[in-house]
Amino acid sequence: MFIKRVTIKNYRNIDSCSIEFAWPSTYVLGENNLGKTNLLKLLRSVFNQSMLYENDFADEHSKVSVLTELILEEYEVGVFNDIADSSNHLQITIEGVVDEPESEFKFFHKETGEEISGSLVRRICFFLFESLNADSRALDYSKDRGVGKVLTKSLTKYQEDSGLNTLDFFDSNQLEGLVHYLNNTLGKFSILSRYGIHAGIDEGESGALGSIVTLTDSNNLHFKHASSGVQYVALAVMQIIESIMKIPERKLEQCVFQDDDSNKILSAILAFDEPEIHLHPYMQRTLTKYLHAIACGKDSGFNSLLKEYFDIDSMRAQLIVVTHSPSIVPQDYKKLVRFCLDDDSALSVKMGCDVSVKTSEDTHLVALFDTIKEAFFSKAAIVVEGESELMSFPGFAETLGFDLDAQGIVIVNAHGKESVPAVCDLLEKFGLDTYSIVDRDKKSEVASGRRRTTSQQDFEAEFIDTMFANSSQNLFIKLLEQCDLNLGRRKTIPASQLKKSAGKYLPNEFVGKKFVDTDFTGSRFDDLFADEPFSRLMMYSWMSNQKGVLFGKMIGLLLPPEVIPACYKMLLKDVVS
Repeated sequence: MFIKRVTIKNYRNIDSCSIEFAWPSTYVLGENNLGKTNLLKLLRSVFNQSMLYENDFADEHSKVSVLTELILEEYEVGVFNDIADSSNHLQITIEGVVDEPESEFKFFHKETGEEISGSLVRRICFFLFESLNADSRALDYSKDRGVGKVLTKSLTKYQEDSGLNTLDFFDSNQLEGLVHYLNNTLGKFSILSRYGIHAGIDEGESGALGSIVTLTDSNNLHFKHASSGVQYVALAVMQIIESIMKIPERKLEQCVFQDDDSNKILSAILAFDEPEIHLHPYMQRTLTKYLHAIACGKDSGFNSLLKEYFDIDSMRAQLIVVTHSPSIVPQDYKKLVRFCLDDDSALSVKMGCDVSVKTSEDTHLVALFDTIKEAFFSKAAIVVEGESELMSFPGFAETLGFDLDAQGIVIVNAHGKESVPAVCDLLEKFGLDTYSIVDRDKKSEVASGRRRTTSQQDFEAEFIDTMFANSSQNLFIKLLEQCDLNLGRRKTIPASQLKKSAGKYLPNEFVGKKFVDTDFTGSRFDDLFADEPFSRLMMYSWMSNQKGVLFGKMIGLLLPPEVIPACYKMLLKDVVS
């Protein structure tokens, strides 16, 4: 069972919004304070029958309505008795309504208006895990609360199976057996063994069994001394088991179904709010992949624990993740939901399922997606065609007194002029305020609007013209020396490169000219050297071969405001404003 779509009216800042979810996972993105966490809390209230209060109503004089389209597996047919949508026997559209504060939801089948018992809706197992509320103190064998329940259950089961009581464990051989058994249990959480988390004996403690056996890290130190990240990873995965343990036995039976192979499947929806907290990028991705494997029933260790504890073979769960981390955003934009503000500062929700691009562009966008991801968390994006522009724009902005981070503006590298339109189109379909600038080449200049070109032929020509116009050509030599610390002015431009650049930039000035290898030494390039064709040709040739990360970074750092080309200055000013 999974949520296909919810349509929400009058809940906090989410009003008249329709959100479609992907299977098996959906990632909800956007800037802070737009309502992403509100969405998860509302879903929890719907499926767990929580009461709504006055501050949950956007308009206290109107009802809160949540229209939910659910898709069922064949083996789940009948969970809502005989109620189903007429167009699809595997779909049911339920409207949940709260008429006034301090009231619970009432449910109706949207198509027929027939009331649905809340007990039927409660058969949907919805678990919300909030990173900010994770409490590492609960990760303790001596605690019968939080995820400590999971660990305590292993202790209890071992005592039951072995027939041993607490005092028996003061025998060292018996303690070793217990630790071995517990490590087999922990080993079923493959992500924990990756970070060396295992059971050990805390010789400094005495008393209850749960105080003697404790979690330790890879250095055999008490787990409470482990890093916040490692503690959180353990909490994140064990919370799933703990949440199942909290389900009343009767409800758990109603949430477990048999598939065609007679396997017992726990149907659930797992929602995580910012699982990246405390974790570096690699741990973020590792944890997310692990959660995917658990949700899809593909982690054998976790499945064996489900079998041992609950006689369940695996989960089949939809995963909903609210995140602010590009590191865990998947390559597939169809799985993304982005919260943003429209022109009237009202909440707008953009969904990847609504985005349609040409097949040829789709493949290219997937290949570029790692460079695009960060834009989904911004307010505006400037799309450029290469690394030189990508690296120079932040420096230009800082020189002009603009803080792109504070303004929520990101520079996106499309890795080629031909890719810029497709990248812009994708970002705009997700509600981003998107601008672009590319080399004019042989076409007419576009100096305004969202799709602009350079005023000169290209990136190199812009800077050379602006340097000469502002009597700042000495900056070129400084740039040359900074980018090539070994050779500096002794950098030689081959005759072949001079011929190529002449054909591109100065075709009329060097007709029939034969070139020789030339460097920048000599009086020709001293101080404010003359603006003459061959000097320009040397500059064009060197800059054309220098395009890249270092070159762009150095230009951004070295140029004063008056030498930043007007086309780039105007673009930055327009985007910031």
